[in-house]
Amino acid sequence: MAKAESKILSPDALGEIVRAGKSETLVFFGEEDYLKTVWSERIAKVVMTAEGFEIFNRFNISFSDEKSGLSSLTDALFASPMMQEHTLIEVCDLSSLAGRATAIDALAGALSGGSGDAVVILNFRSDELDADYRFEQTALYKKLSPVAKFVKFDLLSEGKLVTWAKKLISDKDKRLYLTDEGALALISLCSGRMLAILSETEKLAAYKNYAVTGEATPITEEDVRTVCVQNAKDDMPFAMSNAAAKWNLREMLAVFDFCRDMREEPVSVIAKLGKIYSEMLKMKTALMSGLSVTAAAKALGMNEYRARIVARSVENVPLSVIENAVLLDYRTDVALKSTQTDKWVLLDKLAAEIYTPKSLRG
Repeated sequence: MAKAESKILSPDALGEIVRAGKSETLVFFGEEDYLKTVWSERIAKVVMTAEGFEIFNRFNISFSDEKSGLSSLTDALFASPMMQEHTLIEVCDLSSLAGRATAIDALAGALSGGSGDAVVILNFRSDELDADYRFEQTALYKKLSPVAKFVKFDLLSEGKLVTWAKKLISDKDKRLYLTDEGALALISLCSGRMLAILSETEKLAAYKNYAVTGEATPITEEDVRTVCVQNAKDDMPFAMSNAAAKWNLREMLAVFDFCRDMREEPVSVIAKLGKIYSEMLKMKTALMSGLSVTAAAKALGMNEYRARIVARSVENVPLSVIENAVLLDYRTDVALKSTQTDKWVLLDKLAAEIYTPKSLRG
């Protein structure tokens, strides 16, 4: 008996779907998160034709709070487009759906309703949906495939990534070029992920620009290992600090994904995160005691520029939320040193407990 052909699409099929100009529900999943973002923006450019009417026609919905997310999705599906043909609905933070039949049923029910005027994108991050060879037998696929098209974003091949990385460098400065060996080292360092490659090429171009004389200047494997390997880990606390300052679950999980790719030890990551939360707690306490940011910076031995960033990050956050973050970080650190299971699960759980809407209410 011949094997049934998979109905899961590749990103190559999206061009034709978008050009058709019909209402669609698309489920984005797979390992390559950067391409999901690229295609979401391409679709937005086609759908969002009425300039100045985004507030009426484009809806960004998070399922971090499932009940609220489902309610918002239902409302958006019934919204009529204003001055254009379709509305655009983008749904993220979908990890709560995994393995939960009632939640999947509710989502399928919502998607089967509505006015029929929406283009919907359900964007599963790479860490939110484990899609192996049995994926088409899962409840999620069986329930949603009648009302949605599934699009799988795999990591690009090495050859395509080499070509893309070289183009990124050339587009920044025509006098620079990335050698084959340099490109392969870069791809290996970034675990084949496009967003990481994009970030590292920015640093490589800046690093080599000082040496540009007018002749072709190569970026070699040695350059890659000097700049990227050395700086990639140095950038991690900066990115982590930014994510923590925004109190955003998606951004913190993205930082954890980056740490995984860089093979950071979870114990090291939790130590850096604990330092950030402790800094926030000290600043919040100092400000509540009546100190100015300048005085707090001096009292805490902190650079004033850094102090202002930290002060902004805690300005509207209740003290109890920050105290809870410090406590949860400590408990996670203790658990990491005793568990025999996957330690990254504990960090993901920590992020979820700190950054859910419930915790933000204090």
